Amino acid sequence: PTPLCNCQNNCTQIGGAGLTTKVNNNGTTLSNFFFGCYNICGTLDINQDFNISIATINMGPGARMFVRSGVTLNIALSDIQGCNSMWQGIILENGAHISLIQASISDAQYAIDCQGNVTFDKCIGITFANNYVGIHSPPGGFKNINTPIFSGNSFLFNTWKPFFQGQS
Repeated sequence: PTPLCNCQNNCTQIGGAGLTTKVNNNGTTLSNFFFGCYNICGTLDINQDFNISIATINMGPGARMFVRSGVTLNIALSDIQGCNSMWQGIILENGAHISLIQASISDAQYAIDCQGNVTFDKCIGITFANNYVGIHSPPGGFKNINTPIFSGNSFLFNTWKPFFQGQS
């Protein structure tokens, strides 16, 4: 059986602890997250354009979303938060795009982790709350983080949830 991450009851379970779930897995495509509650465990590998709209996303301990090069993750009117502990965050591979509109990202080690040249197509009205780092770019080499529309965002801190196993 798939190991659960013990998030919120009555939510759709995506993946399992230590497992990777691909949005497009050899032609079988995971539906966009629209108007609902989802528990993500392990890694959600976003390997084709994907939308999260009017949804609550609960991230299991150490869980992450990994956005591939040439792919856009669109998040609108949604809340992404840790379950009972912190989670890794949204990792943007070199060449990835993200569009954020009126949403919140909370309880992550790195809410957005820019691994190379990435583009924030839009970042409007986002609340980054209780993250270790809101927008992170690891050291080493020149990176271009393109932000054509970046407005009305908040970076807030009150307290951290417990760190996930292996968090540094």
